Amino acid sequence: MSQDSFQVHRFDDIEMLEIPEYDSSSSETETISQSSSTTTEQQSNIDNLFESFKSNLELDDWLNTSQSIDFNFNNDEYKASIGSNNAFSKSYVNYVNSLYKIIETVTSNNSELELEEEPIGLIRTRDRFNSQSKDELINESFTSIIENLYNLLNDSSIEYTSTETESRLNSTLHILLCLQGNFFYSDIKNRPELLCNWINSLKTKPDDDLVDTIMTNTPIPYKHPQFWNTLIIQYITGGRLREASDVIHNSKFEDLEDRSLDLFNTISDFKLLLENYTTFSLKGQFAEWKLKACEFRDSIVNVRSNITDNEEKIILSQIHDLANVITGLPKTTSSYCDYWYEVYVCFSLFQVRDNGDLFKDYYKLAIQEKPPAIHNSNEFEVSELEDQTFVNILEESFLKVLQTLYFLEPATAAYVAKLLELKQYFNGYYSAASKISNLQSLQNKRTISEYFLTLHAYKCLNVEGLTPVGIGLLLNDSIASSQSANVERRNIIADVLPRYKFQTNDDLEWALTICAKLSLTKTAKQLYYASGVKSLSDGYIFEALNMLVNCFDPTSPSHGKENNGMKQVHHIAWDIIFQDSLINNRPFADDLINNIVSHNVEKSFNIHPVIRQCLSPYAVLAEFFRGLENNIDKSFSKYSKLNHLLRFNYLPKKFYPLLLCQFLPVLFQKDVKFQLPDLVVIIELLDNYETTSTEEERKEAESLYAYAINHREEDSKDYDWRKVLDEEQITIPSDVNQVFITIRGAIVAKIAQVYITN
Repeated sequence: MSQDSFQVHRFDDIEMLEIPEYDSSSSETETISQSSSTTTEQQSNIDNLFESFKSNLELDDWLNTSQSIDFNFNNDEYKASIGSNNAFSKSYVNYVNSLYKIIETVTSNNSELELEEEPIGLIRTRDRFNSQSKDELINESFTSIIENLYNLLNDSSIEYTSTETESRLNSTLHILLCLQGNFFYSDIKNRPELLCNWINSLKTKPDDDLVDTIMTNTPIPYKHPQFWNTLIIQYITGGRLREASDVIHNSKFEDLEDRSLDLFNTISDFKLLLENYTTFSLKGQFAEWKLKACEFRDSIVNVRSNITDNEEKIILSQIHDLANVITGLPKTTSSYCDYWYEVYVCFSLFQVRDNGDLFKDYYKLAIQEKPPAIHNSNEFEVSELEDQTFVNILEESFLKVLQTLYFLEPATAAYVAKLLELKQYFNGYYSAASKISNLQSLQNKRTISEYFLTLHAYKCLNVEGLTPVGIGLLLNDSIASSQSANVERRNIIADVLPRYKFQTNDDLEWALTICAKLSLTKTAKQLYYASGVKSLSDGYIFEALNMLVNCFDPTSPSHGKENNGMKQVHHIAWDIIFQDSLINNRPFADDLINNIVSHNVEKSFNIHPVIRQCLSPYAVLAEFFRGLENNIDKSFSKYSKLNHLLRFNYLPKKFYPLLLCQFLPVLFQKDVKFQLPDLVVIIELLDNYETTSTEEERKEAESLYAYAINHREEDSKDYDWRKVLDEEQITIPSDVNQVFITIRGAIVAKIAQVYITN
């Protein structure tokens, strides 16, 4: 199969219900949710974005039963989507986000947007006006989708590595433009121009080479044999009448004024007709313009008798043909068009513009004049695929249209499905379905658009950048409206949210709001835990504490994330804050933490009681160090805070030796007077550690002490016990055992001094 061809699957109607039916025994057919997959062994991230979510249910089964679409999280696909630097992937994610915002807006109040049928015989002028406004909003939303797709296709930062990717997006755009011109217009006066946008997007006529050949390389362009019957007619059949007028203006036909005034006037009148078309049409004066065009066409017969030059006769004959086209004559129009849809657009331009009821007749006449090609192969070229879809659009076979869109670009198809739903273009399918399922589908309120949007949401949940979109779709009651949706979406969101990597606090607040809405208490605690761990790794200590403490639930069992969260809080309080402060003999290097423990924060600053409680040991230690730094109190009483810490029941034993080392400087100072009870207290603390600590705790203490004496900060404080001993030329104990020996020896000396003094 060539790069520009696609495998298309046909489906038979189910009792007039155009829902795809599949033969599982055929290798050439898949379910509708699989038909858009372009699976290769070496699949790129771009291909993954285009893949649809593989559903366990076909559309008709989902509509007519209570079965649910299974969600399976693809961890490999999700990981592959994280941090993708591919320009297309980034732009495509932005594109889908834009489409989601469009649909989120249009469905923000579903009760007001649903265009319900009015009761027969009831006159409701105001409601009809509101319905018109709603219809305009839907049309504007559809236009916004087209604009976003156009921007994606014209994004200069994208270099398409696959022509198939670009072809699929272009085909999607062509189909959307066709839908817009036929079903998503707000004013009938603008419909022909929208149809022109559609056919001109397929292939711009005339091409640049033809224009250059005639207008640049030909001395007198209007005499070129292809000027009228090729160049000008292609402008006209594309609805580009103003451009056709400008081209005629620059064709140098003025030389006729002196030698063939009748032909000159004919060309001038024709040029003026083309120039005035848009102005008359948009003012609602098309009938007046059409009358002038018919009069012009008929006048050519009278001019012909006055033309003698053969070349000029040919030109006049060609202009007469063009006059037949702009007055809507079917046979002439058909002869100058290559495809049925070009004929159709010409009829919409030049027969009767402002009557929407006639457009179906234009289509029937167009396919009669230019029958659409019949494709029997399962492999369609891009143009053939589009041709068939255009026919389906004009014949209002909306599910077939949606099937093709879903094959080409599943995300766009999902959002278009919702707009088709709001326009009530699926109502006929539900009526047929209800006969099959005894109203089961209607009672369950399942819709075609919900099916496609659910698949799209599940796909988004497997792409990091689109996870919020997937969750937003599942939370939208106007989209997930069936009775089973509430339970399903709650379970899925509970499963997905903890996997999502939040970039900002706003992201986390968004997720926690969802948890609150759906009563996902356990999930909320998981989010707090993950965010706390991340904040800790990023160095945001208080933020980490604040997140982790929210995992705490005194009523929960002592396992799971709740318990892990409190373990992390204790780890931060003891092993990070307290330990860093104790090793370096100064307050912890975090202004916010220090302001909290010193009560130097605004009263409005909310601090969880558990955080205050866990920081209280550090608060005592920090206050002790601040007292040493101020050096106001020369007595031993300032060491009472150490006594309180060492007697704290929950103080980890590994900190005992380093806390006891804080006594060393004062024990060797001769000018400090001790009371005997003070020295007895220190001895009791030494004895307590030696009798109550385990082997494992003593190993931890030894390791911590060894680190402290071998790693000093360059700007250590003057009161740092290590610095004081160095200045006093006292050898720092080599290990914990030596610490205790040194302290006991100093105490013995101090006791002797006390007795001598007394």
